[in-house]
Amino acid sequence: MTLLCDSKTVLVSELEALLIHEGFKVDYCTILQDPPPHQDVISLLDLDRPFFDDIPAEIFEAFKRFIGILKSTGVLWVTKSIQIGCDDPRYALVLGMARTLRSEFSVDFATLEIDNINSNTWGIMLNVFDKFQKRNKDNVDPDFEYAISNGVVNIGRFQKVSLSQQLSTMSKESTNKRLEIGSHGLLQSLRWVDQKPSVLTSDQVEIETRAVGMNFKVSI
Repeated sequence: MTLLCDSKTVLVSELEALLIHEGFKVDYCTILQDPPPHQDVISLLDLDRPFFDDIPAEIFEAFKRFIGILKSTGVLWVTKSIQIGCDDPRYALVLGMARTLRSEFSVDFATLEIDNINSNTWGIMLNVFDKFQKRNKDNVDPDFEYAISNGVVNIGRFQKVSLSQQLSTMSKESTNKRLEIGSHGLLQSLRWVDQKPSVLTSDQVEIETRAVGMNFKVSI
């Protein structure tokens, strides 16, 4: 496998040692170099700062060229927390890039968000990378977005549901509501508020509302 990074820091060296211990042959490359063929890539370009934030034109061109060379191999892009406990929204740029590359270019570009990047999380990341490498063997669409939060790997899930079925299972108990205005003269402050039903007295009647209409006249 290939580690994509700018320099070999202490954290990168710790990851390399773990990979070698697990039986991987590790190569290095930068975004300006051609990745070794037939090897999945772990990108560490987001370790120091968000790579895509204010990216220079020449580096962006190098990134596009790098992606074009990958072909049948893939990238696991390690970044900081985005969808769970985000501290810096600039890292979210990689999510849009990854989803676009998967959708429009069929590139296996996965993201791994880590809340606390240190030597303790590399072991968890290795489990994610192992799952990522088995993506072609899955019978269903593989997972491409992972997030490590408090030592637990989270994976986003979308489940298709039938709207008519969901509505049929909802409670059929009716609730009374009243139309309430937050600030007089501001129509946008109108809202429906739940109201507990009251027992009618002998001098009261109940009116069933069939329609409600409003005009645009505002009293000040």
